[in-house]
Amino acid sequence: MLEDPLFSVVIPSYRSASMVGEAVRSALAQDARSLEVIVVDDGSPTEDAQAAEAAGEGDPCLRIIVQHNMGVSAARNTGIRTARGRFIAFLDADDVLLPGALSAHLAAFEEHPELALSFGRVRFWDPAFGEKGRQSARCFSLSLPRILGDNQVCTASNMVVRTEDARQINGFDEALRRAEDQDFLARLYLGGYRTRGLDRLTLNYRTVSGGLSSDLDLFAADWRKAVEKARLLAPGDVALAEPEIEARFARYAVRRRLRLGTSGARDLSLLAGHLVKAPGLLLKEPRRCFSTFIGAAAAPLFRHPHLTRVLSR
Repeated sequence: MLEDPLFSVVIPSYRSASMVGEAVRSALAQDARSLEVIVVDDGSPTEDAQAAEAAGEGDPCLRIIVQHNMGVSAARNTGIRTARGRFIAFLDADDVLLPGALSAHLAAFEEHPELALSFGRVRFWDPAFGEKGRQSARCFSLSLPRILGDNQVCTASNMVVRTEDARQINGFDEALRRAEDQDFLARLYLGGYRTRGLDRLTLNYRTVSGGLSSDLDLFAADWRKAVEKARLLAPGDVALAEPEIEARFARYAVRRRLRLGTSGARDLSLLAGHLVKAPGLLLKEPRRCFSTFIGAAAAPLFRHPHLTRVLSR
C-alpha cells in the first residue's frame, strides 16, 4: 500500500453484499491511482466485507473495517478517522464512481487551493435500464437554500472533501440517519469553507423506491433537525433564507411523491403556498417549478410513468 495516498475512498456498507463489489471496483479502477479504498462494514447481517474483499482481488489499496452497527454516519466517521489520504471521496455501497471522477476532482482542488469540497453531476441510475437515467442539473456554487432546501449535491457519494476539513467540522452527525449529508454541507458552508461544483458527470447514483429517502415522513423529521442545527449556528442567515428553503423542500417532497406514485390532492396547495412565500424560486428555476406544479395537478389523471417523464424534463 502507498505510504501517503492522495485519496481515501470511504465506502460504508450495510446489507449491500450484492452491490458493494461494484462500488469497490469503480474506486480501484480510477486513474488517480494514489488512493486507498476503505470499506466500513457497519455490522451488516449480509456478507458485505467478504464481497468487498473478493472484488478487491488482493489489491493492497483496499482496506476493510468491520464494526458493530451504528448507522451510516458513524460508518463514514470511522472512515474519516482512519483515512490517510489528503482528500476523502465518500461513496455509498450501492453507487458507482465513473471513470476519471477523482482526477476531475483533483484538478479542481489544484486549480483552487482554497477549496474544501468538490462535487460533480450525478446520473440517477437504475441498472435494469442501463446508463440512460436523467442527470442532475449543473450547479457551480452552493447557497443555504440549495443545501438545505433540496440538496443540489444530491448525495454524500458526490462529495470529495479535504480530510483535515472533514475532521475540523467533526464529520457527520451520528444522531441523523437521513439528511446527514445536508447537515454536513450546511456546517461546512456556514463555517466559511469553500465549495465548488464541476460541470462533469462523476457518479452513477442508484435510485431505489425502498431507499431511506423514500420514507418522506422520517426523512422530513431528520431534515427538520438539520435545519434547526443550522439555525443555531447562523440564526440570521437561516431566517433570511427560510422561505426559499421551505419552498425547495416542499417541491422536493412533491416530486418524490409523484415518482413514488403517492401524490395526493393537497400537494398542489402545499406547493403553491410555499412558492407564494418564495417567488424568487420561480424566477431562478421556472422549468423545475412549473413541471412539478403540472405534475401535482395532473396526478389524479395520469399513471405514474407519465408523471415521471414530465418531471424528468
